[in-house]
Amino acid sequence: MRSLSIVIPALNEAENLPTVMATVPYRDLAEAGWEVEVIVVDNASTDDTADVARSLGARVVSQPLRGYGNAYQAGFDAAQGDVIATGDADCTYPFDALPHLLHIMDARRVEFMTTNRLGVENRSAMKPSHTVANHALSALSRALFRNGLRDSQSGMWVFQRHVWAAIDVRSPGMAFSQEIKNAATRAGFRCLEVPIEYRVRGGQVKLNALPDGVANLRQLFEHKVRDNRFRTTPSRMVPLAEMARANVAAERAAEAAERAVAAVEQLSEKTAAVFERETSGADAYEAEPADVPELSDGSGLRKAYGTSAIFEASAPFDPEKPATDLLHDEIDEITESFDLDASAADSTAPGVSRSAKPSVSSAESFGETTIASLPGQRTADEVPLEMA
Repeated sequence: MRSLSIVIPALNEAENLPTVMATVPYRDLAEAGWEVEVIVVDNASTDDTADVARSLGARVVSQPLRGYGNAYQAGFDAAQGDVIATGDADCTYPFDALPHLLHIMDARRVEFMTTNRLGVENRSAMKPSHTVANHALSALSRALFRNGLRDSQSGMWVFQRHVWAAIDVRSPGMAFSQEIKNAATRAGFRCLEVPIEYRVRGGQVKLNALPDGVANLRQLFEHKVRDNRFRTTPSRMVPLAEMARANVAAERAAEAAERAVAAVEQLSEKTAAVFERETSGADAYEAEPADVPELSDGSGLRKAYGTSAIFEASAPFDPEKPATDLLHDEIDEITESFDLDASAADSTAPGVSRSAKPSVSSAESFGETTIASLPGQRTADEVPLEMA
């Protein structure tokens, strides 16, 4: 089962948290094969945000240094999931859309997904002045970083854990949102922007429009200067995304090697048991009902020497079958299982497949503008983001 960490920064959001937590689709995510943890980052709240979050089943991380970016830095460092998803604690972002977003992410083999709130259907959820400011900042971000972002300020992202480990994001405040997107696209990760529903905010507005807007403008130019310097250094010869993918592949190879060692040790123990039985001339396997414990599926254990269990039986026990044949069956089962695990690791490791890029029936290639056709998806509004 894959793991998902949902990170939610919160500053005095005790009133909104019950509504926000109720939109997290635990059951749908579990049915889709996801193990979920929700992390609420208490950003020096003066109300009961932390206590409310704990009572609702979230893991609370304290970040006494206020700031949107500071809160996310603490939350990402604490996250344990293979994939990280984000959203604010003000009821504006649709956490109930996560199963759909994760499905798109898998189908398109996306490493970093961001969302677009600026569709015409969402205009009533945002002040006109904020809408204009968001469009202006997004246009400037597109011009500087050439990544096609329509909404550079959106606070809902879904990304692979190795992306965060590879990029350098420094903003302590609201500019963190645009910086993480620009950093991911410039590093060469497979990125995608998809439209979402944006909802009316609950509670008190925390945004300081003018100071935050000025800080975002300053950060855009500072990040551009830093990016230009980095792209002229020798280290840029190997893109950050490629190094991150190589690290992921190495970790999975190490895990596969550990499983192989465990399998060899298991086979050695069983081989020794069978050899001892064959050389000692022991009687055939005993199968008295009183000596055979039941497994969860109702099948018994093949027994040697009456009490020492050697093999688990998924089929009815055959006392006439030689012990060596049983051992060969066991070897085949373990080998087949290990081969399947290894092939699965190869196919899921982004960018490191030995074969050509696999075709996905529900999606086109990243080089084209046609987006995946999935249930409930608005294909015309999705934008694959590419590094210039």
